[in-house]
Amino acid sequence: MKKMKEYLGKISIMDYILIGVMLLFCFFSYLHGDIFHTGGSSFAYLNGHFWDFYDYNKKYLNVNNYLPTTYVFFALWNIPIRMLGLVTYPTRKVAVGVALWYKLLTIVFFIGTAYYIYKICCELELNKKTAKIAALIFLTNPIAIYSQFIFCQYDIITTFFLVVGFYYWVKECDYKFIGAFAIALTCKYFSLLFFLPLLLIKEKNILKIVYKVLLVCSLFIVETLIYIHSSAFIDGVFGFNAISYIFNLSLDLGYVKISVVILLFALLCGYCYFSEKDNYNELAISTLNFVTFIAFGLSFWHPQWLLIAVPFWTLGTVFSKNKELYLLLDIFLMIFYIGFAIKSFGAGVSEGLLKNLAWKWILGDVSRISGNFTMSSFILGIDKNFLFSCFASILAVYVFFKTPSFFNKGTDVNLEAPSIAWLMRARWMVVLVIFIIPSLITLYINYSEPSDILGFSNKNIKYIGGMCDGVYYDQKIVLDDAYDVSSISIYTGTYDRENDCTLICELFDCDDEKLLSKEIDAKKLANNSYTKISFDDIRIEPGEYTIRFYCKGVLGDLSNTISLAMADSPKDGKVYAIIGGERQKYNLVLTLNGESVDD
Repeated sequence: MKKMKEYLGKISIMDYILIGVMLLFCFFSYLHGDIFHTGGSSFAYLNGHFWDFYDYNKKYLNVNNYLPTTYVFFALWNIPIRMLGLVTYPTRKVAVGVALWYKLLTIVFFIGTAYYIYKICCELELNKKTAKIAALIFLTNPIAIYSQFIFCQYDIITTFFLVVGFYYWVKECDYKFIGAFAIALTCKYFSLLFFLPLLLIKEKNILKIVYKVLLVCSLFIVETLIYIHSSAFIDGVFGFNAISYIFNLSLDLGYVKISVVILLFALLCGYCYFSEKDNYNELAISTLNFVTFIAFGLSFWHPQWLLIAVPFWTLGTVFSKNKELYLLLDIFLMIFYIGFAIKSFGAGVSEGLLKNLAWKWILGDVSRISGNFTMSSFILGIDKNFLFSCFASILAVYVFFKTPSFFNKGTDVNLEAPSIAWLMRARWMVVLVIFIIPSLITLYINYSEPSDILGFSNKNIKYIGGMCDGVYYDQKIVLDDAYDVSSISIYTGTYDRENDCTLICELFDCDDEKLLSKEIDAKKLANNSYTKISFDDIRIEPGEYTIRFYCKGVLGDLSNTISLAMADSPKDGKVYAIIGGERQKYNLVLTLNGESVDD
């Protein structure tokens, strides 16, 4: 028993095997679709379209939102794919093997980031064994696992160069530090939030500060000048305002507003500039942790962005005297992070990630993955504002006390306590418990339910607009066979709020005989998701039918209503939506579920 306790009190080969199995499952199972656009766009470079990269891609993929750096990395990585003829032009539609190849590039950068965390720790006087454990703490961070192995976008490229830049900052190699951050800046603009404080901690000469800021912006300027002639570049890159969320929080002074993020960042930069501390490294780690709160604790974010913060969280945890507390807080951060992400983005960041890789081989038809039951169903009654408030509050505690006064010196850092080993296991296991298992439960439920008799949907959902009180939203359908219908699923948008009204669903045959009437409390509807309306089996014979939806109790300003979504209508004109008595050129996004009646 004592030997077993000692064995479990440290990270063992069995831990590596279990972590490896889980990460391999995630690698082959989950992927967000945005990487298809970026990976596909890179083939424009491989086809020789350097100067007209953005205009050429517009013909195939409509728009490109990033500066060239990201596409260049993918182009270099995709040379074997192009030489083998597996992809020959910009496209989102690629084989699963090619998609895995795209994903593998980001894994390489992820492993590279862990390596540089190891090197930073060695520079900061940790022994090699402790530095390796520090790298493992990064690799097993639950938010990092989700961002990299499940969601999987190219934010890891930015993260890699930020960490490389910090490594050279620690080594006092100024131009390598600036060069790495210059590359990072062309991938994600808020790299400047990490660069400026680091620069000001060491550099006090105003002219040199200006010079080095210009240097870090130089690659951004060069890439912009190369493509400034292209309207597709200007519209795509400078018309893309995803990170504008960071500046939304403001103090309203009546006539003007003050951005809280800019104000706090200016104060932080001022503190760094006027600081006279001898130990620059401890101040830097503390400051970079503060930056992550300013960027992600006070503004809305996309789930993949937080990967950028994880290396600096890791360093703060490693050097803190309260390591166990911060490893425990990693778990709670993950819980509220995932809850908020699912509440805000729905299937696109949850079970929908199963559609793009191995499950296409296994299932063939992946249309039912995001079906009547979704991962949002697990957290229906929880308000997203509560989830984000909990996340931001935990993050505040998580970073605010990672200050030099709470740090160990490098030679005093100990990461081999049994409690640390147990908490490291719990951190990666939380990914299994709160994401992987629920996503597979969702998959099982949706493929165990009665099949879709018919359905109308679009890949990119568009909403009709707020439902007015008492206005009928009808969907005409035609069935060629007899069915026992057991449910209707309707796709709804709630405007990210709880709506105090009632949705009614009715079913009529061709003689206007009412076969079904069900009321649904709109408070129970999930945003950007299907709502399943179940009932006792109704025998439906071949013929024409009308599915009707309308709302009761809607206010005149529509402040408590919902919206239905539209799908393209077939050209034969046999099925279509009727809104307020007027025939439309689209269908409602819905499915009719049941079983075929045997002859």
